[in-house]
Amino acid sequence: LMDVLHDWDGLTVLEAGKSGREVDYLAISSPVQGTSLSVISLVEEEKFFGFLSIRMQFALYLFIFILISVGCFWLIRGVLRNKVYEARMQEASRRIDEVNRQKDKVEQEIRNRHLADALRRRAEIKFRDIFDNAPMGIFQATLEGSYLTANKALAELYGYANTDELISEVSSV
Repeated sequence: LMDVLHDWDGLTVLEAGKSGREVDYLAISSPVQGTSLSVISLVEEEKFFGFLSIRMQFALYLFIFILISVGCFWLIRGVLRNKVYEARMQEASRRIDEVNRQKDKVEQEIRNRHLADALRRRAEIKFRDIFDNAPMGIFQATLEGSYLTANKALAELYGYANTDELISEVSSV
């Protein structure tokens, strides 16, 4: 036993063949306070670890560690994927909001243009009504003096039957 424990401090396994015993033992060294002595306790490995040997215990701990590590990896991976998904959803939501804002602006511009067109048509109708029904002669001419438009009153004033006849026959105002 002393040969096995010669350069040893703390905790070791004494295998059955090397220690001269029939079963493996766990040797535990505990220093005695205030002295240079240590108490060595021998415990049968089976009693200390139950039905598992220390190698089996280590393998079981290693397997549990690997299982926990893989579980943590998948958990962290899932959390990170969830964060990426949430970030992408926020970005998509932001883009949708921006598209909706642009859509609202375009729709407002379309409404404004429709309103402007309706107002322009109404103004044209009023102008045409005033132009055509005025009791005095009204006309538009080019810089060269040709009539572009004339109302019925002007055509009658000059003795023409209609405005088309006036515009086609008179070449200089």
